[in-house]
Amino acid sequence: MSTMDYGDRSLRAVVERLRDSAEDVRLLDGLVWLHLGCDYPMVRWQSSPIGPAIPVNGLTMDRAMELGYHGVASAFSVPPLTTDVGAAYRIFSLWFPSARLDLSTGGGAILHRATLTDEIAGTHVGVSVISGAAALCACLLEASASVPRPDLPGVRAVG
Repeated sequence: MSTMDYGDRSLRAVVERLRDSAEDVRLLDGLVWLHLGCDYPMVRWQSSPIGPAIPVNGLTMDRAMELGYHGVASAFSVPPLTTDVGAAYRIFSLWFPSARLDLSTGGGAILHRATLTDEIAGTHVGVSVISGAAALCACLLEASASVPRPDLPGVRAVG
């Protein structure tokens, strides 16, 4: 089982890391998923504690980290949210189905900016040098703090 040092897992710290990081690293996907991901439903055959072969996400991922499972690659089924705009957009559409999203790249330096505008959450901006997807993740984290956590469906079925 691989381990990763996620450091400060608070929402504020994750947004700062997305903004300040100069390279994409897999643990950023795990940190974003920790706050924005979907929980897998508990199933009858699932044993406790959660082993690294069982994909866990969202709030369940937080519990698994407390049990010592930390590797995104080995323990958690986490999409590449900070590098794949499609994966980030999937989470955006689940959390904010009626919001407007603007993605842009440019300026004097390579800087990606995402702006989310929602009737309930308001307007939130995320920036990143990594990718538009990372900027979208930063924006989503900011916006998620202003609304109650939605009752998200599972992204995949547990078999």
